[in-house]
Amino acid sequence: MSASVGVSRQHARLSEGVRTGPHEGPEELLGETGEGRGVPDGSQARERPTVTRREFLLNALMITAFGATAVAIADAAIRFLIPPARPAGKAEATEIAKTDEVAPGAAKPFVYDQIQCLLINLNDGFRAFSRVCTHLSCNVDWDPGSHVFACPCHAGVFDANGRNIAGPPPKPLARVKLRVAGDKIIAGGWE
Repeated sequence: MSASVGVSRQHARLSEGVRTGPHEGPEELLGETGEGRGVPDGSQARERPTVTRREFLLNALMITAFGATAVAIADAAIRFLIPPARPAGKAEATEIAKTDEVAPGAAKPFVYDQIQCLLINLNDGFRAFSRVCTHLSCNVDWDPGSHVFACPCHAGVFDANGRNIAGPPPKPLARVKLRVAGDKIIAGGWE
């Protein structure tokens, strides 16, 4: 209680113009001519605040970290809003497997046109799709029990025809054109 009384007395004395301590008031700073010791006039150069090496490095580190985070967030947002394009054009015809290499219901991975793909053997024939999920380009896996392609990254699900049926993928999987010649399965472009 005595501290608050002391503060209010000091405030009252200041408002009356009585000096209560060693601080200088505005009159002492300006002096008689109006040119103050602590207040620069137009002719005096202003002192620039100095930045220590530590402060500079910390500021540079924070700006760099903020910038890298902003770029990563922007990249993820753009990749989500504009998914990767499907493979385009006609790729060279390539033998990817023999008909007896893939058991019914099973899948065989292969690379076609520099893209990871899966060949699946279903009751009605062979199908092949790009393994690249249309959401954020993770590799999908074939689930032989439920006959779907599952993306482990964000729970995307595609049916046996490559159509997106669950999760965030916006488009179906890219399908590889196939033809069977004797006992050879040949990939011949993209649908």
